[in-house]
Amino acid sequence: MIQLRTSFTALALTLFLASFSRAEFLINEFLAENTGTSLNDEDGFPADWIEIYNPGPAASINGYHLTDDPTNLTKWTFPNVTIPANGYLLVYATGKDRIVPGQPLHSNFSLDIDGEFLALVKPDGTSTVTLFSPEYPGQYSDVSYGNGSGGPVFNTTLHAIGDPLTYLVPTENIGSTWQMPAFNDDLWTAGHSALGWGYNSLFDDIIPEDGDLTTPMRGKNASVYLRLPFQIDDPAGINGLVLKMKVDDGFVAYLNGFEVASKNKANPLVYNSKSTQREEIRAGDQFESFTLNFAGRLQAGENILALHGLNDSPGSSDFLLIPELVGEVQSTTPLPGPAYLSTPTPNNTNGIPSFAPPGKVDFDITSRAFTEEFDLDLSVPESGAVIYYTTDGSLPSNSTDDPSPVYSDPITIDSTTLVRARAYLSGSLPGEGRTEGYFLLDPSEADFSSNLPIVLLSTYGGGSPPASGATTRKESFMLIYEPDPETGRASFSATPSISTRSGIRKRGSSSAGFPKYAMSLESWDEFNEDQNIKPLGLSAEADWILNARYTFDYSLIRNPFLYELSNQIGQWAVKTRFVELYNDVNGGNVTSADYFGVYTFMEKIEPDNNRLDISKLDPWENSPEEVTGGYVFKNDRPDPGEPTFNVSGFQRALVHGDPDGIEITSTQKSYITTRANEVTVALRQVNGIHPTTGLHFSEYLDVDTFIDHFWLNILAMDPDWGRLSQFFYQDRGGKIVAGPIWDYDRTMGSRDGRDDNPRRWEANTNDTSSTFFDLQFEWFGLLFGFEPSDDDTRNMSNPQLKTSRPDVFQKVIDRWYALRSDKFSQSNLNAIVDGMAAELSEAQVRNFNKWTALNVNSISGTNFATEGAGWNRQISHLKGWLKARSEWIDDQFFSPPTFSQNGGIVANGFQLNMTAPQGGVYYTADGSDPRALGGTPSASSFNGSIVTLNETTTVTARAYDGAQWGAPASATFVIGADLAGPTNLVISEIMYQPAEPTQDEINAGFTNNNQFEYLELLNISGNILDLTNVSFTDGIDFSFVGAAITVLPPGERVLVVRDQAAFEHRYGLGVSSLIAGEFANDSGLSGSGEQIILMGFGGDIRNFTYNDKYPWPETADGDGPSLVLIAPISNPNHDDAVNWRASVDAAGSAGSSDAAPFGPGDKTVDNDGDGLNAFAEYAYGTSDLVFGGQIITSSVDSNGRFTVSFPKNLAADDALVVVEVSTDMVTWTPTGETLEHEDETHNGDGTSTFTLRTPEAATDVTKFFVRLRVYQR
Repeated sequence: MIQLRTSFTALALTLFLASFSRAEFLINEFLAENTGTSLNDEDGFPADWIEIYNPGPAASINGYHLTDDPTNLTKWTFPNVTIPANGYLLVYATGKDRIVPGQPLHSNFSLDIDGEFLALVKPDGTSTVTLFSPEYPGQYSDVSYGNGSGGPVFNTTLHAIGDPLTYLVPTENIGSTWQMPAFNDDLWTAGHSALGWGYNSLFDDIIPEDGDLTTPMRGKNASVYLRLPFQIDDPAGINGLVLKMKVDDGFVAYLNGFEVASKNKANPLVYNSKSTQREEIRAGDQFESFTLNFAGRLQAGENILALHGLNDSPGSSDFLLIPELVGEVQSTTPLPGPAYLSTPTPNNTNGIPSFAPPGKVDFDITSRAFTEEFDLDLSVPESGAVIYYTTDGSLPSNSTDDPSPVYSDPITIDSTTLVRARAYLSGSLPGEGRTEGYFLLDPSEADFSSNLPIVLLSTYGGGSPPASGATTRKESFMLIYEPDPETGRASFSATPSISTRSGIRKRGSSSAGFPKYAMSLESWDEFNEDQNIKPLGLSAEADWILNARYTFDYSLIRNPFLYELSNQIGQWAVKTRFVELYNDVNGGNVTSADYFGVYTFMEKIEPDNNRLDISKLDPWENSPEEVTGGYVFKNDRPDPGEPTFNVSGFQRALVHGDPDGIEITSTQKSYITTRANEVTVALRQVNGIHPTTGLHFSEYLDVDTFIDHFWLNILAMDPDWGRLSQFFYQDRGGKIVAGPIWDYDRTMGSRDGRDDNPRRWEANTNDTSSTFFDLQFEWFGLLFGFEPSDDDTRNMSNPQLKTSRPDVFQKVIDRWYALRSDKFSQSNLNAIVDGMAAELSEAQVRNFNKWTALNVNSISGTNFATEGAGWNRQISHLKGWLKARSEWIDDQFFSPPTFSQNGGIVANGFQLNMTAPQGGVYYTADGSDPRALGGTPSASSFNGSIVTLNETTTVTARAYDGAQWGAPASATFVIGADLAGPTNLVISEIMYQPAEPTQDEINAGFTNNNQFEYLELLNISGNILDLTNVSFTDGIDFSFVGAAITVLPPGERVLVVRDQAAFEHRYGLGVSSLIAGEFANDSGLSGSGEQIILMGFGGDIRNFTYNDKYPWPETADGDGPSLVLIAPISNPNHDDAVNWRASVDAAGSAGSSDAAPFGPGDKTVDNDGDGLNAFAEYAYGTSDLVFGGQIITSSVDSNGRFTVSFPKNLAADDALVVVEVSTDMVTWTPTGETLEHEDETHNGDGTSTFTLRTPEAATDVTKFFVRLRVYQR
């Protein structure tokens, strides 16, 4: 047997089911996922809820508790509220924690749709009244869970095909008593259900020999009487009756003498009547269903369904009656516990219970394009489940009045086909629907391949999508084929990465009529509701655009180019991917005619964690704090009927984007209307301050985003900027932001014509936006200090001399040159264009071969191309136009001075030479701006071109001629510093999986935990470090060039964060001074581990790969603690997991060390006499002043494996705890194969518990001992 020097404790696991005490209050029903179909709370929020039922006399529930935490049974306490006898009390499970008697109650927790612990607890805090443990089962949207009324409902066939019946071909009127159960039909002919003639080829296997009515009926009578007996044990258990018929030509049905259904009934109806219309049954025809009114017409025991069959004539060539009677029967035996309730009934008697739904239907062949027919097999794991399917695009249904076909045999797929399937099981909720699409390829397209993703879109013969202003969408199905990582090619022979139902419509105004049209696309679930997909490396969402470039942009890249540029400068824009599209609107084979060319698959502008990262404003959010955001609105032409709001300073009403004009509440609309109008009032004031609110325009507007937005549009020479497709947004509690940018196909030297000449501010046409002031949208002009008289000034010279807000406009100039030194540099502009062109080089040939009406060699206006023909000429022209445009803008202002050396490490006494092409040079040596507010030289500035440096200095210089200031140049010159390298700089902390945002953080707009990621660097040397040449090149993107911190003193730390605003909200402003900047290029840290490369002047400073799995600290993965480098001053190997630990604090230790060394004192003393010296107690995180028990605990897990656990002080970087094993207590060795790592648990008190286990179950023949040894590092 296994022996240890520690106590042995068996682990007992008890499984609890839902339990109820019928004598007290109980949880009678709850809803864990309310999408809005159930009741909303008082705020209008579609809240989850818990219903409490009082089965006894009226009583107060004061002091009882609700909880979703088995370790905290008193998590939420009821106030003094009386529940009437046999009455109900509803508690909204929202987390809002409202406990005012007489008002709606809200718990301080919400319900998990995937299942969790839930209990109603007595006032004693320990006794449970209703208990779901360890958790209630997984739930379904808008389906509640609780105690049902009676048993579940099942469909049962009361009279089936082939069941006995009797029939009579009447020769005279016999009255109506034959329709009653008591009628004696002994003299009638016995037969079986399914009668007729003339259908041998279709129903030979269904119509029995005694069902052939040729002899008794044909040529004699067009009518026949049938009596179909069926048994009912309890009429009260019948919820519904449906008669399913295949009939040629008519019938009248009677239930125990009452007429309940008919088809083609003669009037008057007599014993030899004929049908009023001829019918013909064909192969594949489904049963026709008739819902019967059975109220008060059934009896216990035998009942009779009587049929009067009608042919169109006595001598007709065919006749058919195939009846089937189906009943919906509720079990009289209640379920022993709670079940699903398909119709929630808050504050009311619960409905009929149901079992969990059957599983999703399995398709043995999933969605794809194909060239040869195949058989499709459908299956479902549950025995007794029935699969219903369709091929007409409709959702399968088992409804008794109009059921879909039942799957029985493989479905032959020999044409473009959409197959939808759903499983049903009597007594259960319906199964989840599933749709797969199959596209038959014309042989000419079978071998199509591309270096781009291929999108295959079909409406399955439904025609083209509706116009852009339509309120509906065309149902469609989409496949996306991505390039193979090895070959770099996408082809129809591969498995598509995305297959989804979708809804499409055309988009655009003038462009919607082009033969190559753009489309708005929603990815749909089985009920035409949004369902997120994650295509082409883009973030998960349901709203997408397939953007087509046709008449104006022959380069095919203008929109993606500017969106990429915007993202690079830190202003969010939609992400895009180039694709080739097949757009099948006619059905049939997919042919070359369905090829639509190169498209841009792109995101839409909408609030989302993965898109425009602002708070989503829902209709129920109307409190003063909530109503402040987020909003998206735009200056644009509204669609017909689209709601708008009026803002002074705009010549047209602005359009609600999100919330849209349908969803926005009156409170929200009033807020954003008022706020936008206040902006205009503030901007029109000379001092920029609103006369009533006292707010400056900079407190309303994010001025920096307006400047960036201005330059993006001016660089592109967008004729429509500001007046069309001009978006604004405001996050909750934030300022109004200009952007995101949108729609640039008619810019940058396109074929529009208005953007031909890059060497002027804007085109000289009346339908072009003015650059510096435009009466159609005053905000930009007023912000930058221009007047209405400047409207339509087409080519203003020296605008700096005309502004009334010189400080704002100086920021405009400064930002231009800052951009020109980085993302707007010609090399970067060319790199973006060339990168996109390389992607399209192959596909553009096919695109223009498809759209032959386009003269791809044509250029509007001056040709700036320097090479190529056709599409290559368009690419060269775009680059040349951008070069001419940016250089012309450069010439409109004073450029920054040029330094003889652009900062860095220099010798004592270094002389810096500064030159300026215009004006003189004004500089400061303390890092401040030589230009003071208002435009005069600052008090600390000097006029000169040479400065001698004797200490580390930041020099900032501008050109100035007495009237105009140029943009600044700034550099730090370090005297006596070392270059950062592997001997002096470590990565001391990595926060790669931050804790989830709190409610406060969510309310502030920080809704994604990755926003709180950061990295920390530490100078472990005794000298200043120059970080100028340091950059992260893998893991994240960040360069210290131009960073807020470029010099790091000895022992100091510097932070690089993903989102500075989020970081400061969580960690406070006290560490803001340590932040060098934000991750670049939308990069982030992987939650599962990745390679980190930190580069310096001489190469790699650090190059290692962290991981979220053992031997790396697992508690840094998901719960909030960071990875901390142990004893960083020793410069440990970053690639060795043993040198890392989880942070002491669950939020990390940004900007400081959380290590707590042992300190002075005798390490060997044992103050509490428990056998552990002071240093060992320090290593384990226990106290040497309190006598303790065993450090090692052991147990046997559910698989019979032996486990060993012990604590460790996370802050004890100077202590190393080693686990050793022995078989004789003489020779001790590392654990080796005896024990393996199982788990590490962060205890939240500065310690972690480490658990090891045997690889296999314990046996009687294994004996070993375990000990811990503590070493000082």
